[in-house]
Amino acid sequence: MRSKENSMYVTHWVKQPGYVYFIGAGKPLVAIKIGIATADTLKKRLKAIQSSNHEEIWTMGLIPFMDGETPIAGANKKEIELHERFKDFRRFQEGFVGGEWFSAHESIVSYVENECKSAEALNEKHEITKLGPGLINA
Repeated sequence: MRSKENSMYVTHWVKQPGYVYFIGAGKPLVAIKIGIATADTLKKRLKAIQSSNHEEIWTMGLIPFMDGETPIAGANKKEIELHERFKDFRRFQEGFVGGEWFSAHESIVSYVENECKSAEALNEKHEITKLGPGLINA
């Protein structure tokens, strides 16, 4: 029964619109995370990334996958291609926690500038953190 439930979940998941996202960590930029999220879960995903990261994170760019029968499946395929393309800049060994984090290499930054849409252009949030009591702006 469990595999049937997983199959139903996957069938539902692949039909969701979503994004490949490029998250910058740190100002100045220290690292870049390349990942995917459905359109419905993007903000929640970014908050989760921020809560486990000591550097301020921000959305560098997004590649939207909104159309077709299985848009998030297309995003997943693109994410795999990008991980392979930038594998020489991976900060952690592939397959381990942190394997989606890459050094802030100019080739990745250039790719984002030339191939991605800005978060603002897609009406998505750019910065995740908010300064509050006890926090300082470095």
